[in-house]
Amino acid sequence: MALAPHKRSGTLARLALGLDKRNLMALRVLYLKEHKDFSNMRRLGEVLQLGLHDPQLARLAEQYFLHSRAQRFQELHFLKLFPQYEQQPGYFVEIGVGDGTHLSNSFLFEKSLGWSGLLVEPNPDCWERIGAARDAHLDKRAAWSSGGGVLKFFCADTPEYSGMASVVQVGDKPGREIEVPIARTEDVLIAYGVPDHIPFISIDTEGSELEVLKGIDFSRRTFDFLCIEHNHRPAQQDALIKFLSASGYEVVQPELSGIDYWFIRVGRDERVAQAVEVAQIADEPLLI
Repeated sequence: MALAPHKRSGTLARLALGLDKRNLMALRVLYLKEHKDFSNMRRLGEVLQLGLHDPQLARLAEQYFLHSRAQRFQELHFLKLFPQYEQQPGYFVEIGVGDGTHLSNSFLFEKSLGWSGLLVEPNPDCWERIGAARDAHLDKRAAWSSGGGVLKFFCADTPEYSGMASVVQVGDKPGREIEVPIARTEDVLIAYGVPDHIPFISIDTEGSELEVLKGIDFSRRTFDFLCIEHNHRPAQQDALIKFLSASGYEVVQPELSGIDYWFIRVGRDERVAQAVEVAQIADEPLLI
């Protein structure tokens, strides 16, 4: 079957043909480009590369492509490690959610799997967009190690660069500084009736992640997967590992997580080993 020409699909179509001699993936590239809910060709290219050497991620990427928003496909890696959550209800918490869609680590769980969840975002520039795009509860305070009072917050013109003024790396980023109310993270969770066991939590607050974690009652809460940004700051990296190790969690797949650490409970790393083994023994990648 011949490929129909398309002015924006040439590069990816050539990539697809190189990966699938039967032309099926090239046809799929063109189909997705024409899909009324799809426009991000760069994202599709990233998905194709993701699935090239991992059949499990290829299957997940194809199934959940239209709702996958996470920068490094964190939600897909979670589902690979904990496949039961494709069939059973879950709950997510995303602290530092930006506008609720762009680079959101929880968007897929809400839109594809119907999970309930809690979003925490103190940047007022984002609230309207979050309300329009998301169904989850939204707390507009800054999660912190303690509650009460206010702290200075930098609202960057690009929302994902916003954060607490005491730690965020402003540089030459345009924006403004405001005061925001703070609340102990555990108090925020209690206020919305968040279950004691949280399958997936994402914390991306541009430098204050440890303060957010210190506000959680780890004697009460358990997690399957914690996605915590460290942004390659050595002091931040060491402190996060030390704190969460003491709470019973260990880092997994650092070679894949980029500017994040992914933590699971100690003793559950056999999931990672099994997932890697399946990918390695596959005869050929299951391409999307």
